[in-house]
Amino acid sequence: AISVTCNNGTLTGLYTYHINGFNIVAGESLPTSSAGYSYYKGDGTSQGRVTTVTTVKGKTVTTTGTFTGTYKVMPNCAVKEIDKDENNVLTHYDEFTTPSGATLQFIQTDKGAVASGVATRD
Repeated sequence: AISVTCNNGTLTGLYTYHINGFNIVAGESLPTSSAGYSYYKGDGTSQGRVTTVTTVKGKTVTTTGTFTGTYKVMPNCAVKEIDKDENNVLTHYDEFTTPSGATLQFIQTDKGAVASGVATRD
């Protein structure tokens, strides 16, 4: 068995991140890429900012926005996170960190999304 112990306080401070992948819309794979930062408060809540570039009907579209999040860190360092943007759109993630909390590997789990990324704390 793995002997690690994590909790919500493991994720504390400012993380920069990137996420790359595809959104499946009407059977078509549309590339998407995002970068931003997220501030984890250590209490199961976070907030951040993101810029996303995607393709819509053959045109590149860039959007920038903010979000708030809730997260739960399990003792085995697996994390569940739900982010809500300013339009109340929810995004769900399965994440994995280390006891130091310095890095966070994540994958989006929403239907129609195939995207993953990495967040790092300075």
